Amino acid sequence: MIEFPSIQIPEVISKLCSLSVKNNRQGHSEIFDIIENDDFLKVLTSKIFGKFNHDQGILGVITTLGLHGVRNRIVEAYIYYVKNKHFPNEIELDEVYDILDFEQRYDFLFSELNSRVFLLGFFLKMCDLHYEYNIELESSFLSIPFEVDEVLDVGKSKNNYPDWLILFVWGFVKIFDKQKALHLLTESKGDLSVILSKISQADYEQCIVMILKYGQAINDNSFFVEQRV
Repeated sequence: MIEFPSIQIPEVISKLCSLSVKNNRQGHSEIFDIIENDDFLKVLTSKIFGKFNHDQGILGVITTLGLHGVRNRIVEAYIYYVKNKHFPNEIELDEVYDILDFEQRYDFLFSELNSRVFLLGFFLKMCDLHYEYNIELESSFLSIPFEVDEVLDVGKSKNNYPDWLILFVWGFVKIFDKQKALHLLTESKGDLSVILSKISQADYEQCIVMILKYGQAINDNSFFVEQRV
């Protein structure tokens, strides 16, 4: 099973990536409210978005960059902090590109307004960084086996929570193999309770630990009281 470390994603990033807003005034206002309600983020964004400001304030920056532009730069700043122990004075996108590649890899699972695959990619990159500083990595968490893509590609349906869908399919491919995982998903019509009843107690417990660590990391407790995948 996939053994994630225990890490925590900044709550504001989880909130930004959980929004499904249009690139219009109402959507910009929702992003603005998230930033304005976080005192540290207000200071950080005024610092790293300085060249985009043009005396229009953070709302003007959001209008210029849009949700993805703001999201990408805040995540870039956080990764920079993790690697350098201080925040940058201005943002040059570099560390976020592999997360964007990961998001594009699974773009058939979500609408353009959904950032949850980006959130999963950020989480996986943080796992990579955690282990890079503690033990030698055998492989990157961002390098999910392509057998997972092949199983997901069969359905080709958009999902409001594609991050959870990817995680579960990844886990099932690890427990079984591609063909059996695909058969179970098709036969059960995606009913998690049916699929989980087919695995051993040890695998079941490891699967639960996996989803608990991800849910805790992204501050998403509602997954455990709502049926989503």
